[in-house]
Amino acid sequence: MRAAGWASRGLRTPARNALLADAVPMSVYGRAYGFQRAMDNLGAIAGPLLAIALVSVLSVRTAILLSVVPGLLAVVAMAYAVAHIPRSEKRHPQLKLQFRVAFSGIKPLFLSIGAFEVGNVAATLLILRATELLDQRWPTTTATTTALVLYVGYNIAATTASFIGGRWLDARSAGSVLRGGFLCFAIAYGLFAAVGPEVVALAGAFALAGIGIGFVETAEDAAVA
Repeated sequence: MRAAGWASRGLRTPARNALLADAVPMSVYGRAYGFQRAMDNLGAIAGPLLAIALVSVLSVRTAILLSVVPGLLAVVAMAYAVAHIPRSEKRHPQLKLQFRVAFSGIKPLFLSIGAFEVGNVAATLLILRATELLDQRWPTTTATTTALVLYVGYNIAATTASFIGGRWLDARSAGSVLRGGFLCFAIAYGLFAAVGPEVVALAGAFALAGIGIGFVETAEDAAVA
């Protein structure tokens, strides 16, 4: 199931980004992709909270079945968008991989993003790191709960940064937003490596990591659109 989920994500994400590029003028790519990333991060906050509420009232099986509803609504919305958004004349309908064409002129961008993604560990590991640190001071349950609350802060920071990064990108450049995101990530990971079981320091690390991912994901999507 996990493999199928990630495979579908690999198909969905490029198609969604291409559709968004067709839907808005290039001058507002930053705001468009920033809004999309912000909504994605906002869903990472609202989704688990809604799931907790449903599970507390209903069974886990029922909550999972109900999660099909927003999925179907997303399919309907996407089908409507595909039918009503005009296609760009610059896009080619044939399915043909042309790596030289695809990467020409943007190799430095892909190299920098690739280097970033090598060090971009899953947020789950950040939660684990925070839990291990806080477990030195508090009971495991309290440490885990606190780490999850800090992760909510991470998503709030990412949501806010996506909006800000999108406007920054439209006003300046994708490169400047990427550099800002890289810097935030470097500082955040340094904090995760250096701090002890201090909630304030960990909150700052999560916030910086969230800002970094909000900036980087917005900029990399808009830059290659």
